[in-house]
Amino acid sequence: MGGGGLAFLNKKTWHPGRIQNQEEKWKREQAAEKETRKLDEIRKQIAEERQREELETVAHAAGVKDKSDKLDWMYQGGMVAKAEADKRNDEQLLGAKPLQLQDAAAPSAGNAAVKLPTFYAEDTAASANEVWQRIHSDPLFAVCFLPLIHKGGLTVIP
Repeated sequence: MGGGGLAFLNKKTWHPGRIQNQEEKWKREQAAEKETRKLDEIRKQIAEERQREELETVAHAAGVKDKSDKLDWMYQGGMVAKAEADKRNDEQLLGAKPLQLQDAAAPSAGNAAVKLPTFYAEDTAASANEVWQRIHSDPLFAVCFLPLIHKGGLTVIP
């Protein structure tokens, strides 16, 4: 007649024999497998990039290949810009290259503000684009400029 005294347990939401729970487990296993494949691909890509960079430095040191950085600056991301900024800051802290600040009393015509060392390297095009995007995608930025637009002080959001 019945399937036994404990057959009702498969209908409980917490039971591992329930079809929905087995399906959920399978989905999680698939997601974990996909993540591991993705991480393996990223590790492989990083290893290939390191090997390529090492070969390029060896070829450049041997004089076989000229170093060409013509368009590399375009593809450098925020991490590379941060690494360059850290390198410059380390050089300045160690005294290899002294920090040159403009005199605050007599600013030049081109630069009215004194440039101080920052966390981000603001002299690269990629970091300037990142800063612009952060500012203009900020909802508080838009809220602050709405009253100015309505008053007619601004015609276009900068």
